[in-house]
Amino acid sequence: AHVYAASDRPTVIYSNNKKLLLSNVNLKEVTQMAPFNSEGFPESLAIATETQLTIGTIDDIQKLHIRTVPLYEQPRRIAHQE
Repeated sequence: AHVYAASDRPTVIYSNNKKLLLSNVNLKEVTQMAPFNSEGFPESLAIATETQLTIGTIDDIQKLHIRTVPLYEQPRRIAHQE
C-alpha cells in the first residue's frame, strides 16, 4: 500500500521489508493518486492532476519513474479488476 502525502514537498510513503520508505514526487498540483497494476504497468501508481493522468513506478533505489500517456480528454475514473 502507498500513501500520498500532499505538501510543499509531495511524497509517496510505503513499506518494503518492514521498513518505512519515502519517495519524492516531482509533479505539481496532484489531485488524486491510486494504486495501478496491469500487464503494461505492474505495481504502479496512477497520479492525476487537473489536466493529465500519469502512471509511475518506484524502483529499488526509491525514485519515482513516470511515463506520461496523453489522453486528449479529462480522466473521469480508474477501474480496478483483479
